[in-house]
Amino acid sequence: MTDTDAPPTTPSAATVLDRLLAAGLSEDRARNWIAGGGTRVDGEPVTDPAHPAAFPAKVTLYP
Repeated sequence: MTDTDAPPTTPSAATVLDRLLAAGLSEDRARNWIAGGGTRVDGEPVTDPAHPAAFPAKVTLYP
């Protein structure tokens, strides 16, 4: 389990993809995590990279 709580550069418009990129994942890897169903925002599964995830939402990756 990886927790990505780093604040994005634009908190009000941050998406789950933005948050994963800000945490250091490559765009390809972040998109694969999201598409594969391994990404959660505040405990809810997310498969849309544009899903809102403004800080302080908790973005978590599950294998």
